Amino acid sequence: MSPPSRPLAGVVLTVVALLTLAVPALAEDGTTTTSSTTTSSTTTTRPDSGDGSETTTTSTTAPGAESTTTTTRRATSTTSSTSTTSTSTTTPTTTSTSTTTTTVPDAVVTPEMQARIDAYPRTPARSTDALVAALELVPDAATTGGFGRFPVGGRATWSHDWLFPRHEPELHFHEGTDVFAARGTPVLSPTAGTVRVSNGGSGGLAVTVTQTDGTSWYLAHLDAATVRTGDVVGPGAVVGTVGDSGNARGGSPHVHVEVWPFGGAPLDPKPLLDAYADEALRGAPAFVAGHRLALLRAGAA
Repeated sequence: MSPPSRPLAGVVLTVVALLTLAVPALAEDGTTTTSSTTTSSTTTTRPDSGDGSETTTTSTTAPGAESTTTTTRRATSTTSSTSTTSTSTTTPTTTSTSTTTTTVPDAVVTPEMQARIDAYPRTPARSTDALVAALELVPDAATTGGFGRFPVGGRATWSHDWLFPRHEPELHFHEGTDVFAARGTPVLSPTAGTVRVSNGGSGGLAVTVTQTDGTSWYLAHLDAATVRTGDVVGPGAVVGTVGDSGNARGGSPHVHVEVWPFGGAPLDPKPLLDAYADEALRGAPAFVAGHRLALLRAGAA
């Protein structure tokens, strides 16, 4: 095959030139890059006079065709700098405080407990109003036997609170009767017996009177005791005053009354308290009459 004629070579060179102009890209450092459909590319770089370098690129498009040589002069800039890099690494310290608060509710009355409370036969609430009115002509009736065996010598109220739930110091059944009265009201012994005074615990200041048969009366939350351990007292004797000591502190003053027959388990005292109040009320007229008689005799003397 004979080599291509000169006109054909001129056409090839023209195409190469058009492609060279169509796809130029200027690099950031001032270098012109030429892209063409060449089969071979030779690049020669030589140092210049110290201020840069020359890069010569020779591209040949086809065998026997003319070659295109592009010379690019690159300026070299040397910058001397001192760079101090300070790297600070901070490791965060996280303090995690986990607080778990467990709220323990008041002990809950179980259905079995409530059934026992509800099933217990109860009597109406009472007061000593009628007795106080019957004894009003005798100012010192509380200390001279006018209240008989009832344990509070003055105006008082009480209800049938036996087995009611109590939460201090823990959930338990109330094994007594609370008789409410003004602070300082005389507390009387319901029986004849020997005294033991105690102070502390849920009952606070308390007086226990024990009969010869072992039956004990426990009178708690007193404000003061007027007897000492070992004293022997009779029915109606003053042994202390109403208060709010023990776990009753801050509440309404009252005396907590318990009875333990023959040293055994506690017995519901309300029927006895009701009976003693009724007994004193029935005996009030005779008591007042006796008081008047005593006054007459004292005046006659």
